Amino acid sequence: MRNTKIFRDLPQIFLSFICSLVLFFFLVIVSLKMTLANEKFMIAESQKVSYAKGLQTEINQQIQDIGRGSNIPPEKLKAVIPLKFVQKNVEFYMTSIYEEVPFKLIETSFITQTLHLTLEKYAQESGLPIANEASEKAFEVAVLDVVQQYVAPPYLLTYAQKVMRYQSTLTLITIIVGVFLLLVTIMLMTLRVVARHIRFRIFAYVFSGSGLMLLVFPAYLYFSGKVQRIGLSSKIMYQFFKQYISDFLLNFIYIGGLCLLVSVFLWLVSENLRRRVVRTRG
Repeated sequence: MRNTKIFRDLPQIFLSFICSLVLFFFLVIVSLKMTLANEKFMIAESQKVSYAKGLQTEINQQIQDIGRGSNIPPEKLKAVIPLKFVQKNVEFYMTSIYEEVPFKLIETSFITQTLHLTLEKYAQESGLPIANEASEKAFEVAVLDVVQQYVAPPYLLTYAQKVMRYQSTLTLITIIVGVFLLLVTIMLMTLRVVARHIRFRIFAYVFSGSGLMLLVFPAYLYFSGKVQRIGLSSKIMYQFFKQYISDFLLNFIYIGGLCLLVSVFLWLVSENLRRRVVRTRG
């Protein structure tokens, strides 16, 4: 009798397992497209840690060091690069690396004009003439090179290129896995199950399995503190990448938690229907 029941339930057990696995893969791919393969996610993460503000501080400090070599007091150059300029170029760079278009600093004429006025004002105040036009131009080029180095780090470009290399593949896999998930779900729905509450319980198991797979490993990485061990010399870069990876892992944790909540809801519906059946038969 028991063996007969096991063999009878084998199709729904097998399909439930396959459905849970396919749902897991589908949610993983969707999550990757929402985060790592999405420039809006990167821009949003940069805004959370005031990435542009941190870069502005480091850029201006670097420019002050260059100014010292030309006998320009640091306080004269402490705010030569405005936050709005850095923010606009950071977002433009993050967008361009995902869209695979060449990046070039925008609104640089504003910076060169600001530098010229700053140097001219300092020369008037100190009574020291600017050496020559060539040296001023060289100083402007050095300043813009510093801005370029901070705003457009090459490792971000390399990272985005590697991610976007698989963008079309991810889209194709999403469609294939989505169709397969739909087919398996339809097969589960059309199984010859006697009681309706069993269908809800089957899908409760499907969502709980997917939720646990999505939740366990990312939660381990997130709470183990491994993310904090990233080795970067720049403080703002460290904060940015820490936030970026942490929220990437949290995205999986949230989706996994949502799947578990759906599972609990379906199980409660199933249990309520089962009790109704028992009362009706009683």
